[in-house]
Amino acid sequence: MLCEPRMRRIELDNLINSLVEEIKRALPDAMEGEVDSKAGVPSYRRIDCDGRALLYLRARPRIKCIRVDITGLWRAPIEGPLAEPMAAGSTSLVVRGSADFPEVLRYLRKAIDRTRIDIASRALSKNDKPSGEE
Repeated sequence: MLCEPRMRRIELDNLINSLVEEIKRALPDAMEGEVDSKAGVPSYRRIDCDGRALLYLRARPRIKCIRVDITGLWRAPIEGPLAEPMAAGSTSLVVRGSADFPEVLRYLRKAIDRTRIDIASRALSKNDKPSGEE
């Protein structure tokens, strides 16, 4: 018989697997990225979008949740029901069950859209400058 912490870890790993599949299904540009681990199996999973790391997923057995860390490469919304702001402009989402998946997807879509708009507007403003100005 598995002790409770081990069982909790298995349940959280299953929740992560389900969330990864849901993200890949709902966000066609998202794909699972490679995680380097010198110590065997990595303790987290990575999702990429547009050629850059979008998020990392980690099981947090002691607090019975998974943490979705949005990287600082994305303009994530500051607020959200699951959001906990972190250092360097990144944000964590605390996911306690599959009922939180729609909010995670909404939040990720918003971060992707905000970042793409920001990149496009920077490219436009750079092209609008007279030659010789930087």
